Amino acid sequence: MNALTELVELSDMEKKSRGLEYTPAEIARQPLAWKKTCAVIKAQKDDLAAFLRRHVSRGAFGTCGTCGISGTSGISGTSGSSGAGPVHMVGAGTSHYIGESVRHLLTSAWGRPAWPIPSTELILSPETWLAADARLMISFARSGQSPEGNAAVKLALRERPSLPHLAVTCNAHGELASIVRELDNSKGYALVLPEMTNDRGLAMTSSYSSMVVAAQALTEIENLERYQDVVAGLSEAAAYVLASYADTARALAQLDFDRILYIGNRDLYGVSLEAHLKMQEMTGGLVIGKAESTLGVRHGPLAALNEQTMVVMFLSGNPQVRRYEMDLLKEIHELKIAQKLVAVVAEANAEIEKYADTMVELTPPALKAHAQFLLSDRYVAPVSILFPQMLALFKSMAVGLQPDNPSPKGVINRVVKGVRIYGLEENGTEAECHA
Repeated sequence: MNALTELVELSDMEKKSRGLEYTPAEIARQPLAWKKTCAVIKAQKDDLAAFLRRHVSRGAFGTCGTCGISGTSGISGTSGSSGAGPVHMVGAGTSHYIGESVRHLLTSAWGRPAWPIPSTELILSPETWLAADARLMISFARSGQSPEGNAAVKLALRERPSLPHLAVTCNAHGELASIVRELDNSKGYALVLPEMTNDRGLAMTSSYSSMVVAAQALTEIENLERYQDVVAGLSEAAAYVLASYADTARALAQLDFDRILYIGNRDLYGVSLEAHLKMQEMTGGLVIGKAESTLGVRHGPLAALNEQTMVVMFLSGNPQVRRYEMDLLKEIHELKIAQKLVAVVAEANAEIEKYADTMVELTPPALKAHAQFLLSDRYVAPVSILFPQMLALFKSMAVGLQPDNPSPKGVINRVVKGVRIYGLEENGTEAECHA
């Protein structure tokens, strides 16, 4: 029995006493959550396709700039928008990092820029962030109760009244879903994921990866049967990673490190952002995390590495990007400036093994023949986050915290508290949100 399964199978009483009622199970059930997410989208395929065709259609397909796959997915047709105005992807914290984890995929698939915008920035200066020619605003949210996220939608409706909205949320009863449902069908669409994705632990785990899967599915909406096959492969890979590397994550969590640096490129940079946040959240800030790109890390951040730093690199499947990554992997190894160097990669090879202290290979033996497609940069994000989630879970336990609520003083919460929203007038008064 692996270390994650051991936690899932504890008695209810022990789970409650140790703060393990939700988080281990929410990490473990992600392979199933992704399949159920895809099934929910399939049930709404026609309506979703019509909505997306109207607002982000492209007339022809080329080759995917992200992974080199010929264009067989996306939104076809000539109705709706014809300009190259951007798609805005909005959220706070992890919900913002979802956008960062699919920005290159959506840009390539839809033939227009996909811009991740933090709702925490948008509400401060909507006139700057909201492009005049934006075609669609996608809001990602677990609970749909975030004060900043909901205020961002309300401000966008005020500042850009013609801008359509797509809400991707894990909570059917959240305010975000209600706001978007109240819009005209041509102007708003609320995509609610299965209830099992609405994590009850403080840290977002299955909610993050399932919303990434949902975003991937949106780019394949007219070829959804094909994407369901992809999700089946991703789920198989996820089950393999969870079973094969839980013990590795637990062992690494016992090491005495108080800093962690995640490095990734393109959509894997979004995964790096999410990974660093998971470690900070679940250790109550006892481990400080940072995320960087391969080329960006040399512009200062490398100075923070020391003998109490763990470095985790997500390696791209793109040959050109991999050349830069291998240079950095080799450099960190030879400089001996980190306590432990971990490589997360779809397929391992001897060169990576030469420089990495620990290897996390994402491809199960049964999928080796399909790894270049299934675990290409196009799709690999939800599988890549699994090991960092487990590492954060076990580190939370190692530092004596309860993973379901690693902030006993309430410094951070499942839904942000204490945020007062200014500039949205309701009945002549400033709107206050204490979600």
